[in-house]
Amino acid sequence: MRHSFGTTAALRARRRNRGPWAHTLINAVFALLAVLPAVASQNAMAQQRLSTPAQYAKYIDALLQVKDFGTHYYDDGAADATVLFLSDKVPWESPRDAVLAFVRLGRASLPLLIDCLDDGRLTAIRFDGNITTRPMNVPVGYVCLDILMGVTRGKPAHEPDCAADGLGACMETGFYFRPDDYYLCWKGRCFVRPWVFAVQRTWRRRSSSNVCISTILTMTKPLRSTSNSQRPENSAGLIGPTFAQTFYRG
Repeated sequence: MRHSFGTTAALRARRRNRGPWAHTLINAVFALLAVLPAVASQNAMAQQRLSTPAQYAKYIDALLQVKDFGTHYYDDGAADATVLFLSDKVPWESPRDAVLAFVRLGRASLPLLIDCLDDGRLTAIRFDGNITTRPMNVPVGYVCLDILMGVTRGKPAHEPDCAADGLGACMETGFYFRPDDYYLCWKGRCFVRPWVFAVQRTWRRRSSSNVCISTILTMTKPLRSTSNSQRPENSAGLIGPTFAQTFYRG
């Protein structure tokens, strides 16, 4: 069969004569097509926000202003670093004020933290990386997930009586993503992988139906101790400041 544009050799010649600008344009089109679904997902998520813009700006933006969280995330050993408990500091330090603000909010922190999960804006805290991921500054969305995991307890988000180590240890499937599930970080912001949106939907669905979170840990008094041996432990097994447990229907 004869091709309408000539022979195969003629077609190849045409493609070679397009020049580099044509290839650049084609690559740009493919890049745009790859980004559009993520943008559409983000817009859809924005329409389901649980918090108000004013609340979000007040509490989430404060995390972006923290210059030193006092810790960093890592993927080896116990991998249990959290901004709620600065375990590598001696004497032991209280979390930063921007972090404590969520703990003091109690249940009211949930809408803010859940809305924040898809926020790719970069914070000062670092993730050390691993054999496949370079070290990176962590987006505020992951910091919010860290706090969300720390101020909640119980099924179905948390595995009961779990003593496992590692990133996301003791979290049920669908309630956790990794710090490197954000990608292509540039000019202070990262793109968000689809799994992050899936986890956000799970938290949002469960929290709105009041069946997921069984315990909110509300800070009553910050505590500074002089040695690691003096760190208090509450009845929920969370080592850190003095916490009082409050419950709501689960």
